[in-house]
Amino acid sequence: VLNKESIGRHENFFAIGGDSLLLSQIIAKMWDSLPETKAWSWGDLMREILETPTIAEMADKIETKEKSHEAITTLIEGTSESRIVYVIFHAGTGSLVPYLDMIKILREREFKYTILGIPCIEQDQYLQLPVEHLFVELGKKYAELLIKYKDYKLYFIGHCIGGLIAIETAKELLKQGTEVDLVTMISTNIYDGDDKKREENFQILQSNLILEKVFGRLIGADVRKSGFTITDTKLMEAIRVICQKGKFVEEKLVELTGEYQEVANMCQKLLESSHQERLRSLFSAREGKVRHAENKEDREVLFEIFKHNLLAALYYEVTDYCGNIKLLRCCNQTENFFINMIDGFSEDDMVWRKSKVKDIVTGEVQGDHISCMEFPYIKENINLIIEGI
Repeated sequence: VLNKESIGRHENFFAIGGDSLLLSQIIAKMWDSLPETKAWSWGDLMREILETPTIAEMADKIETKEKSHEAITTLIEGTSESRIVYVIFHAGTGSLVPYLDMIKILREREFKYTILGIPCIEQDQYLQLPVEHLFVELGKKYAELLIKYKDYKLYFIGHCIGGLIAIETAKELLKQGTEVDLVTMISTNIYDGDDKKREENFQILQSNLILEKVFGRLIGADVRKSGFTITDTKLMEAIRVICQKGKFVEEKLVELTGEYQEVANMCQKLLESSHQERLRSLFSAREGKVRHAENKEDREVLFEIFKHNLLAALYYEVTDYCGNIKLLRCCNQTENFFINMIDGFSEDDMVWRKSKVKDIVTGEVQGDHISCMEFPYIKENINLIIEGI
């Protein structure tokens, strides 16, 4: 994968040219050639390679079947004298995939501070948490894990819903007397609609078909190749027509006529396949993108976590936080599925300013909701995400 004649057993994968896309290829080839890895999920292998990125360490883990059961992944080990810790929180799919290109850059620049990652590892328990209080409950749980770093300067980073989890974790730590120096949220959308609109959106988000279009873009799929040929704008117009006449259910999409006939045709064709078949198609349409899952169970769990997080974002309400916040908004909003697909979501800092915060700093990153964390945009954006590197 790295196109090298030889690699030392103790050479760091990222230090010798590895990146997020190549990591995906490594995992796929491990599954193909190493029977011992069949029992490992994509997420497990990714997390272990991030934590121990050498052949020797991974071989030992696979041979002994010793998966890490730590809820916190050490992505970069800081120098012994540094007393600064950065923590990144999982995004919508529950993984740390959106941060891989950022971590690669930091490794190349020999970043001297510790960076910890919190992925979603207890997936069944995660899905049992009520969406109305999901991020608050996660904040309590993750604060317990991080309280041991109370004597360090803490910086939290969260992309997408990871920003909401970061805020709730910081609030919980503050209750225990530990202040986080800065919470940086990247393209974190807040729902600011009324309760009636929230209920309407809740019904829309029960549709797997609608969410698959959003989910496909999140995992880097070319959704048109999977049959989602209608624009977000046209699809949302059709959904609003249905909502004006009563409760939304996805089956009503195929009953549309007139100017929305093309929406009906698309949905009719898609619904001829099962949800599982449509997910498989989306995962097959990710040319040049990082793989998230390669088997039926992983795909379905990943989708359910995404759906759970999206519903939780719908119910999340900003409350007082007496800490420092940096809000980084994407300069390209045309591909922001939160804003395009769900009425009431916004990256506007005014929603946050309604609550009592110590200080809010705003900025703008290059790219859209997804590409802002990927090459080439992350090479510039990282200087806003982590200042002074």
